[in-house]
Amino acid sequence: MFWYKDDLRAYLVSATGHAETVASLDWTYKRRAADEFVQALASDQDRNRDLLIRLMVDVAAVEEFPKLRGIEDETEKTAEAKAANATLRKYIKPYEQELVEQERAQERIADARSDAREKRAFEASLLQLKGRYEELVLMDDPQARGLALEALLRDLFVLFDLDPRSAFVLEGEQIDGSFSLGGTNFLLEAKWTARQVERKDLDAFRAKIEGRIENTLGLFVSINGFQPTAVENHSGRGARMILMTGGDLYFVLDGRVDLQRLLERKYRHASQTGEILLEASDF
Repeated sequence: MFWYKDDLRAYLVSATGHAETVASLDWTYKRRAADEFVQALASDQDRNRDLLIRLMVDVAAVEEFPKLRGIEDETEKTAEAKAANATLRKYIKPYEQELVEQERAQERIADARSDAREKRAFEASLLQLKGRYEELVLMDDPQARGLALEALLRDLFVLFDLDPRSAFVLEGEQIDGSFSLGGTNFLLEAKWTARQVERKDLDAFRAKIEGRIENTLGLFVSINGFQPTAVENHSGRGARMILMTGGDLYFVLDGRVDLQRLLERKYRHASQTGEILLEASDF
């Protein structure tokens, strides 16, 4: 592969990382240096076996020899290099699959570590959101609480990859926005009032939904729940929304249920039964 010592030296360092060993070789002749290097690795095969195999596979994979271009007898030397590599490939075949399996195992380990890091980061973000929600419960100022709830819901929907849009515009204590779930667009409305949400609130929300493109649905979040008659009135065939309570929200923030799974379960339940309110505590 290499005719000049400097090229060989640079390759050995980059391919193996053994800079000190490379520097200690007798570089009077490059073949002697190469032989010493291989023997140094082979003398401690327990430690260097994988490196030796990787080096053999790396060398055998070479098909072009740019470092031989322009030297005297280039054609003959390149032919010799190709023949030597062809011989080497016969010896490394049993090890190639082993190397592939090792790399796959390393990739699986790396993926698992990455997943674990992402899970810890996700759980930390969820815990932070839970703390913010618990602080909201203690707030006395409805307007400040509404603004804080706006930011909380936006961040929660971002965390669960629900693509929140429309900036959750705040109107009094009412939050409007939209998100996507399984390819379906949902309008979002949220209220945090002392009373339960009444029929007139759901009527107004349904009118908003029906003013959008066909197949748009809605999610109404009421921290203090819904009047049973309001739920009953909007349930049944042709229902256009699903409902979420403060209890549902806390189940999500507490890590007991995944937000996407919760919404999918609510949606499936409404599709199958017509009932627009299924609380997390029910299942």
